[in-house]
Amino acid sequence: MRYLILIALFFSISFSKAQVFTGAGGNIPDATFFGPSAWTNFYLNVNSIGTIDCDLTVCINISHNYTDDLDIRLVSPSGTIVYLSTDNGGSGNNYVGTCFTMDATTNITAGIAPFTGDYLPEGNLSALNGQNANGLWRLQIRDDAWLFSGSLNSWSIDFTCEAECEEGEEVYTLNLFDSFGDGWDHGTGHLVTINGVDYGGFDFTTGYSFSYTICLDPTDCIDFSFTDGGPWEYECSYSLVNNTGVTIFSGDHQTIDQTIGDCAVAGCTDSEACNFDPDAEDDDGSCFYSPLTVDDCEVVYCGSEVGEQVASQYIGTNVNYLTIEITESGIINELFYDINWHSHGWGNINFNVNNATIALYDNFGTFVQNIAVIGNNLSISTYQNFTNILNTNIDVYAGYSIQVFLNSPNWGGGTWESYVNEANISFTVITESVDAGNDIQGYSLCYDDPPINLFNFLGNNANQNGIWSPTLSGGYLGTFDPQTNESNDYIYTVTGECLTDFATIPITVIDIAAPQITSSEDFICFGSSSLVTYSVPANQGSNYSWSVNGGNIVGSSTTSSIQVDWSATPVSTISNAVVITETFNGCSNSSSIDATICANPIPALSIDNTEICLGESITVTVNQTYNNYVWTPAELLNSNVYTPNSSSDNEISVTITGEEGCSTTESIDLTIYESPIVNLSAEVSEICFTDSLTLTSNPGYNDYSWTPATITGNSDVYYPSNSSEDMIFLTVTGEGGCTSSDSLEIVVNDLPVVNLTIDNSEICLGESLIVNTNSGYNNYDWTPSAISSNSYTYVPTSLTDNQISVIVTSDFGCSSTETIDFTIYDLPSVNLSIDDTDICIGESLVVSANSGYNNYVWTPSSISGYTDVYFPTSSSEDMISITVTGEGGCTSSDSLAIQVFDLPVVNLGVDNSEICIGETISLNTNPGYINYDWSPSTISSNSDTYTPTSLTDNQISVTITGDGGCISSDNLNLTIYDLPIVNLSIDDNYLCMGDSLVVSSNSGYDNYAWTPSSISGNTDVYFPTSSSIDMISLTVTGDGGCTTSDSLAIQVFDLPIVNLDVDNSEICIGETISLNTNSGYINYDWLPSSISSNSDTYTPTSLLDNQFSVTITADGGCTSSDSLELTIFDLPIVEVSLSESVICLGESIAVNSTSGYVNYDWTPAILNSTNQITPELTETNYLVEVTDINGCKSTDDANLVINQSTPIELTVNGNNTTTICIGEEIDLVASLGFDSYTWSIPNVLSNQTTYVPSDLSDNQFSVIGTNQFGCNSTSALNITINSIPTPSLISVFSDSAQTIPQSINLCAGVSDIKFSSNISSPTNPVEWVFVDGNGAIIENGQNTSELAVSFPIVEDYILEFREYGSQNCFTPQQIEIKVNPNPVLDVSYVEDCYKDSVFFTNNSSVDTTIQSVLWSVDGYSFNSYNLSYPLDNDSKVFELSIVDVLNCSSSLSTNFVPSDRPYVDFYHEPEKITILNPEVSFINLSSNDDTILWDFGDNQTSDEWEPIHTYDSLGWFEVILKVQNNEGCADSIAKQLLVENNLIYYFPSSFTPDGDGLNDEFGVSGFRIDKIQNYQFQITNRWGEIVFYSEDVNAKWDGKTSQGNDAMPGSYLWSVRVVDELGKVTRKFGDFTLLR
Repeated sequence: MRYLILIALFFSISFSKAQVFTGAGGNIPDATFFGPSAWTNFYLNVNSIGTIDCDLTVCINISHNYTDDLDIRLVSPSGTIVYLSTDNGGSGNNYVGTCFTMDATTNITAGIAPFTGDYLPEGNLSALNGQNANGLWRLQIRDDAWLFSGSLNSWSIDFTCEAECEEGEEVYTLNLFDSFGDGWDHGTGHLVTINGVDYGGFDFTTGYSFSYTICLDPTDCIDFSFTDGGPWEYECSYSLVNNTGVTIFSGDHQTIDQTIGDCAVAGCTDSEACNFDPDAEDDDGSCFYSPLTVDDCEVVYCGSEVGEQVASQYIGTNVNYLTIEITESGIINELFYDINWHSHGWGNINFNVNNATIALYDNFGTFVQNIAVIGNNLSISTYQNFTNILNTNIDVYAGYSIQVFLNSPNWGGGTWESYVNEANISFTVITESVDAGNDIQGYSLCYDDPPINLFNFLGNNANQNGIWSPTLSGGYLGTFDPQTNESNDYIYTVTGECLTDFATIPITVIDIAAPQITSSEDFICFGSSSLVTYSVPANQGSNYSWSVNGGNIVGSSTTSSIQVDWSATPVSTISNAVVITETFNGCSNSSSIDATICANPIPALSIDNTEICLGESITVTVNQTYNNYVWTPAELLNSNVYTPNSSSDNEISVTITGEEGCSTTESIDLTIYESPIVNLSAEVSEICFTDSLTLTSNPGYNDYSWTPATITGNSDVYYPSNSSEDMIFLTVTGEGGCTSSDSLEIVVNDLPVVNLTIDNSEICLGESLIVNTNSGYNNYDWTPSAISSNSYTYVPTSLTDNQISVIVTSDFGCSSTETIDFTIYDLPSVNLSIDDTDICIGESLVVSANSGYNNYVWTPSSISGYTDVYFPTSSSEDMISITVTGEGGCTSSDSLAIQVFDLPVVNLGVDNSEICIGETISLNTNPGYINYDWSPSTISSNSDTYTPTSLTDNQISVTITGDGGCISSDNLNLTIYDLPIVNLSIDDNYLCMGDSLVVSSNSGYDNYAWTPSSISGNTDVYFPTSSSIDMISLTVTGDGGCTTSDSLAIQVFDLPIVNLDVDNSEICIGETISLNTNSGYINYDWLPSSISSNSDTYTPTSLLDNQFSVTITADGGCTSSDSLELTIFDLPIVEVSLSESVICLGESIAVNSTSGYVNYDWTPAILNSTNQITPELTETNYLVEVTDINGCKSTDDANLVINQSTPIELTVNGNNTTTICIGEEIDLVASLGFDSYTWSIPNVLSNQTTYVPSDLSDNQFSVIGTNQFGCNSTSALNITINSIPTPSLISVFSDSAQTIPQSINLCAGVSDIKFSSNISSPTNPVEWVFVDGNGAIIENGQNTSELAVSFPIVEDYILEFREYGSQNCFTPQQIEIKVNPNPVLDVSYVEDCYKDSVFFTNNSSVDTTIQSVLWSVDGYSFNSYNLSYPLDNDSKVFELSIVDVLNCSSSLSTNFVPSDRPYVDFYHEPEKITILNPEVSFINLSSNDDTILWDFGDNQTSDEWEPIHTYDSLGWFEVILKVQNNEGCADSIAKQLLVENNLIYYFPSSFTPDGDGLNDEFGVSGFRIDKIQNYQFQITNRWGEIVFYSEDVNAKWDGKTSQGNDAMPGSYLWSVRVVDELGKVTRKFGDFTLLR
């Protein structure tokens, strides 16, 4: 719930031309450990300003994680420095939108990061007034504490000063109000625009009011508009007040383009615009035009409504905003809308409803359909702005309307509103009419049916100016011939000037296509027992019949699929092996498929060695004739060289699959011996010269070969003979002679030489002596540990510190020891102490030192002896010191700092000792002290204001704390009077004229001043006298003249005026009346509800639909009502019926209609109520209009289809008759245009058929055609049939043998093959005809019964012999001739570079099965498919011959020249490689190579000749170089490469554990310390006590003892032992200083 609290808080904002300059940012460097950074300058050049005559403003944006580090100052061009901020904000982050101005109320020192807003700077910006602003300004920033850096993002200087109004203008005050008190910054900001200038928005961010001082010309026209920037706009109002205090204009959120003053009426002056205003004098540019293009056959409608309107009072209410009436029937083509609205919701609302609806209503006001629903489910606080153009294609009729509604959520109480800001609607209506007729569901034809006209299916209303798609003959009739036109959706399109109409007739032509046989196997492997499945797509209603040549059908042969067994069929290709015949509705078609029986592959698998060591390779060979090999192991797929990974990898198998999918598997076993496991190891890798090393390796082998040779067996103790020995090697020999090797790098180090000396053998405690020993070693372990190097000045710390010893350790951990003694004398002990270091004037302190000494010298000299009481006399005294002399003349001194502080002076004062509660007093006391402790505690400095909150808040006291905590106090008493309590309330904020409301406030006070003045006392009943009254206010005066005020806003609304009227009180049902009432109100609630405005039309839909009433709702929900009643007559009922709806031309029908009416008006006019007629072809529609006794009319009609039949034509082979040979097929065709055909030939249904007469007398044919309406036509014809002679089958003479085959196979190039046939009559002419594989005749003629032919090329032929009888009738005899290609030979070879042989791969192509293969070389012959042959240095000729199973053969010769062998070697630079310098250059010494590949041992490779490689880790790496020449000969070499460590670590010389986050811990730092494998780190004090120990490289000492106390400042010793990644051990020692 939001409550309205009207507290007037006015802010005045002056204006002028802004003069703001912006500077660039940059980096702010961090301070160093030793002190602040230098000032960083950021420059800004200012010009065209001149003298600074007002306080400027500086704004900055800085990113920094610790603002307390920053000092910021401004330097003017003349050099004046103004400090803006120094060390403020503590550990806070950033300056964001921080502006320094002398108008601010908060000092930057009291601010909190990120300091957003206005602040007083630490310095005075007013010091810059009077200077010349032009020139180079500097913003200087420095960081005075180490750790964080930052950046200046931007900065600016604003020189803007207030300006006066120009001549002719006067000063006005613009007051902005927000009833909730949260400003106008919602969304994009609410704005008031006055003469084009915006006010409000993000200037007004909080509070109930905000004010501007502006200049306006009172003689001009002043224009006001409110722009809604987001939610809560209804809380906004404003007023403009002139310089005499008179309010000249008040507005709220609904103000749009309201004017005062000398203003012409503005608006749209163009009568062609949608929003034409006939009263407008000046065109304000607001004219709205339809953006739609209007064609000649279209009319355009448009409407526009601008201005906010309450769209809903309760959830779910639809409010009409705009209505456009349609006056012509047609089709809405395009619709444009531009609608803007927004809404508010609060509490229990429906967030799923927030939309605008554009809807179509009929001439009765009944909803027809939604055209667009816009903006559904958008946030309630979101502006809804939608523009679009829709292609609608909606049928409309005169009297229809398009209406715009808003349905938007709001607070259920109804006081929070939703608004429409603007709605622009335009649309075009196409008024022409086109009709393409009716769609049908589908129509089927057989492929041999006669043509039909599709237009006959469209109905009687179809226009005859359309076109068909796909294109058909016959124009608009659309003649469809199933033998030439395809199955499709045939679309009839009628196109007008604007509209296009379509009708669709789906046509299906049933054609039995040749069935497509699918085989489960493309090739059949010889001897395979798997059944092969042959299938065709199963068509419902079809029958199937299969036959197979060469195989056996298993199961049924009459389904859509069969299974065939080919296991007994030899290798061959069988043409037309499987035949299928499909029959459907008496139609059939056949197809066939060949079967190929393929030979299985022969692997011929072999290996070059059956026994190897694990890691050795074997070469595997196999028949290379084939393309698909599946190997076990799989790596043999890519290489014929195989290296087993384990001893169990001892079987090699290959499965070879030929091109046809036939496969054979073969395998070979081998024996693999495992290599011995060495695992050479030692307990350490680095020893001193006097140490020994135990070496071990895996036991169980017979031969262990060591280097050095002094080591024996699998385990031994090794004693180095000199420090240069650095490597141990071991080779172990295992089963089968297999060997493995390993090596171990060691380091043998010499012992260091010490030579310890000192410069003095007697000293006093605290004096020093110089200690020396030999330099150059890694570590010196001293006792005492304070000594930290080989040459050191040592100061003993106790009398027992009289012995020095050192253990010197070399870089490699080898050590030697020496010791020396001396004498030390003790010093006196002082122990100066005081009981306090900070005291105030007037206090004393006790000083003391150790007793027992003869001489004590003090400063100040007023102190004596070893103890005394000291009274400071001045605040300038700051130090006490003492010197004590002991035995042997040794002295010790000590001193302590003190500080003496003065007491503060108070002087508490107040400006007023008697006040009302809520008033403010000013309190003052002396400034300049550390702390002011006030009662009450809300007072916070030496000068402050205080507002008591209760009558008891009348005691004020202050205690001042000065330097050193010295304090003084003072107090005073106030008199406080209470305020009266008002609590103004009313029982309603909104009321209509004539209503009353009760006003009340707290009782008990003497004076109540009300506005309006008709109200009196503390409670009263108020009757508003005018709707202009909008506020009730009350001021109450209490004791002491104290007053309290309160006010409440109200709104009084006038009642609406109704005056309901109708244009006709008696109508027939379906007629339309016009209803009118007074216009200009918010809502018209009609009964019936379909009436929607003050003036509307209505068409009753029933006899009871005769009661009308309207309730008008005006502003404030005030209502008035009126009603009336109509007389409505029902319409007569009439029905026209026909005895037949479809007839043939010349048939008669009876036409009837309902009787009993006053008048019948028929079309055609010849008819009475009942009549028997014989219609003409054009008389297809019969319409009657009847009139009853009330004058009400109704119509009805009936349609008649009259069909006529056309003559049918019958042709044979395109003519009226024909002559054919017996057995020849004829084509019988009847003309198109009939639905069914009845033939003399049985089982023929379509308009055409093919037919083969059964004998010479089968020569008469007839047909009857029946159209779709049952009308018949008949036609008949005769033909002549001749008989045919038959010769004998064709004989073939080949190789002196005669055969009579159906087909023969020949090889390309054969000649003189003889063919012959016997004829039935020697007088009949004969002819030989050659037909190629495509059916084309190549050659014919040769009037002889014998023929000799040659076949030079590969081709398939059909040779046909013809004997001609009468009318050239003949029966051909045929033989199929297949001329096969000879084998196409091709070979490739690979040299075996390591066995001195060459392997030839036979890549030849043979169309059939190979019968024999023969290789010839050097006089030798070989029958293998591929050939492996030994090499020497001579060239050779290899000849290959292949013969296939058809005895077709070819030969090929290949010249072979042996190739050179590659050589491989390399080395690398530098020889020693470290992790700090890991880049390696490889030098390639190889030759006779064409391709190379480097493997660097770290998963990286390269194909460069001499690559440069960088390693990113330590250790040994095996580098392999592989080379290969173009002939496939390859070689490789592997070498070991070591990347050594570069571990760098160090310790600081001091640290300061003071908790400031800087240098608080002592520990190791360096490069790659995260790679340390073992770490031992300890710290000891000067007495050798361990104060810190850790084995964690990340652990550091925090300066605490083991008890958690702060360790004493001074020197400490550290030592560390480190083992790196490679096991190398290093030790280091040093000292450091702990500072506090």
